[in-house]
Formats: sequence, structure tokens, C-alpha cells
Amino acid sequence: MKTISQIAKEAGVTYRDVYSVIIANKITPVSYKEHERYRLYAQIQIDLIHKVLYFERKCNVVILESSMNKKEAPDYDSFRKFKKETYGKRI
Repeated sequence: MKTISQIAKEAGVTYRDVYSVIIANKITPVSYKEHERYRLYAQIQIDLIHKVLYFERKCNVVILESSMNKKEAPDYDSFRKFKKETYGKRI
């Protein structure tokens, strides 16, 4: 979750540009930090804001996080089950 300032810094635009996109698209914050001073937005909302900024030609590049870069723990139990079902008891 990120604040409006962090989103603006990532996109290379001003705070007001991001804020206008949020107001125009009626995006509500997911949560607040420090007595409603900072509004926090979820990743899906951040992606939407970046796309709108791109299509309004306020920023030149949209960088979205790839699922290839996320490290996940391998599921060895299902792999062992698959091997046992496929190759029999040779494992």
C-alpha cells in the first residue's frame, strides 16, 4: 500500500495530477495512517492510477510488476505426489 506522494514519485508526476485522477475516478483509500492524515491505496488501485496517467499523457512510461520477479516457495508435496502417481514407487 502506498500514499499519493509515493505514487506520484513513482510515476514522475505531481501530487495534484495523481489526486485529480483519484477524484475523477472516485477511488477510495483502502486504509488510513496516522489519524486519517495519509491515505493508503492497494496495488490494484495503484496500477489503475498509473494506467489512467499514461492514457492522459501525464507520464510516458507505465511500469507494472511482473509475476516472474516474485519469489514463491516451491510446492514440493504436490510435486512428489505427481511423481508418485506418474512414475510409481521408484522415488
